[in-house]
Amino acid sequence: MTAALSQFDDLWKALIPAEQARVVQLLMARVTLGEDGLGIDLRHDGPGALASLMTPAQEDAA
Repeated sequence: MTAALSQFDDLWKALIPAEQARVVQLLMARVTLGEDGLGIDLRHDGPGALASLMTPAQEDAA
């Protein structure tokens, strides 16, 4: 997972806005704006879901 996420900057630059929005949806559960500032709740499974999308699928060796 670490190797896949280390390539995130290059991936982000290559994505179209709709794909960038999908990545944000995978990582963030909620954004709250209040008098005290901005609160961002991250998804616990977000980085793993993102890494699995970035990692090529491996074929089973039969």
